[in-house]
Amino acid sequence: MTPSPRSAPRRWPETSRYTLGAGSAPLSVAYASGKVWVGYGASAKGQIASIDPSTSPATVSLALAASGEWYAAPLLATSPAAPGALIATDSASSPPYLERYDVSSGTPVKAVRTWLQNAAIPDSLQITPDGQDLVMASGYPYYHQVYKLADLSADGTYPSTAYPNSVAIAPDGTVAAGSNAAYADDVYVYAPHGTTPLRTYDFGYSTPTLAADGLAWAPDESRLFAVAVDGSGNATLHVLLAPEATATTLTVTGPATGSRTQQLTLTGKLGSAAAIPAGTHVQVSRTDAAHPGGTPLADAVVGADGSYTVTDSPQVGGANTYTVSFPGSAKLLPATATATVQVSRAATAVSVTTSGSGVLNYGATTIVTAHLGATYNGRTVTISEKAGNQASAVLKTGTVDANGNLVASAKLAYNTTFTVSFAGDYRYAPASASKRVYTHASVAETQSGYYASGTTAGVPVKYFHHTAHPTLTARVTPNKAGECGRFQLQEYYSGAWHVLATSGCYALSASSSVAGVVDLGSNSTNHLFRYAAEYVNGSDTTNVATWGAWQYFYVKS
Repeated sequence: MTPSPRSAPRRWPETSRYTLGAGSAPLSVAYASGKVWVGYGASAKGQIASIDPSTSPATVSLALAASGEWYAAPLLATSPAAPGALIATDSASSPPYLERYDVSSGTPVKAVRTWLQNAAIPDSLQITPDGQDLVMASGYPYYHQVYKLADLSADGTYPSTAYPNSVAIAPDGTVAAGSNAAYADDVYVYAPHGTTPLRTYDFGYSTPTLAADGLAWAPDESRLFAVAVDGSGNATLHVLLAPEATATTLTVTGPATGSRTQQLTLTGKLGSAAAIPAGTHVQVSRTDAAHPGGTPLADAVVGADGSYTVTDSPQVGGANTYTVSFPGSAKLLPATATATVQVSRAATAVSVTTSGSGVLNYGATTIVTAHLGATYNGRTVTISEKAGNQASAVLKTGTVDANGNLVASAKLAYNTTFTVSFAGDYRYAPASASKRVYTHASVAETQSGYYASGTTAGVPVKYFHHTAHPTLTARVTPNKAGECGRFQLQEYYSGAWHVLATSGCYALSASSSVAGVVDLGSNSTNHLFRYAAEYVNGSDTTNVATWGAWQYFYVKS
């Protein structure tokens, strides 16, 4: 995170100023044996000075290192854990020298000096809190190097990446190793002498990257501060929270099913690369239909191997989800795991009935009655309808009456499936039932080509001349374009109707209509006829095949 200032930065008042002379170019300061030690000097003029604040005015002593010992101002490091020790290294020469002075007398006395032939110019170095080691960051090799303070011999490494440029060590010895890494993690956090990072941080692709010697710990180790700079020198402060916390893993496993009110057992494990303190607790909660916000259960205590056990007797049927949480600590990151147990519920009866029998007519209204049997605390059902190829839609949702019924009405246009659903309650399982109602298509017919209307033999007729061509046009609803329409022609004689012809299929037009034409001859004069159209379903099964009503006509000369 990058904090935004809420007020003007605090300015610390200057209390003293010490001069090392014009052009001294001081670079590094450290405190040991009651004095402030300063690495200073431009190219070819590297030196060490001391400032003794115990005198008044303070005594400044220059050129305390042997002539030519440092090419430029050396980097310095000291630690209260190593009193009298002053560490110095090159800041402008590669491979660099590393040297430990004894300053307990107030004057640097050479103790041990080594040439680090496998290192680039150092950017940052710190002594460990136990005073045993020195950790150094140099551009090469691509890891952070560790040296024994006693003889400056190698004492391990902290794996990082190209190009190491920063090191900061917390009071408890945790090491933050930083690199000028444009395409990898910028900061690696290690336990003392650890080989696997506790945490890593990446400030993003390319720039900005970590500044040289750009890491510092908060005194309580709760935060790690990192300064990154871009190509223009603009700085960004990153505040890294809980940097010592190691990732944790948490599992929980339970039975797939269980019985209501019966005890069930769940087990799990809390793990981490870091040690988990004895007696660590994990928090447990249960979510069910009655408690969607969750109900806290007793904490589970983690054993020496990280395992734990949870027991519970669920009172509510259906999905019971158990959530186990480790809240985390200064050394361990939080973790959460869940397991769901399907707890059994009793069955209830659900049914659906409709009014009318057989195949119903297009546009007819049917009464749909949903019935719900015994339940515990849920008396709501939903009636849905799926008409033809249309998506299912809710017809009605409501609470059943005292007889367990919920009634709705539906106007039919297609074959329709009605489904009643009960979502279940605390003790009864979900249930549903369906019924399919079949519906005729509508066939509307009109005659054309007649010259008059009247009644013959007790039926309404259209009158045609024998030279006319009686035409019957049928329109099918719903639209059945491309499906089959056919006709049948009958004549009345000898006291009965006789089939004269039944046509083949004619494809319904885009407007779902089709026309049949009768070619009359002279022998038809003074004869009574009737004809009707039929919709015949083929690939479209959303309605039942349907005959239209008989249309009557009489032929005159």
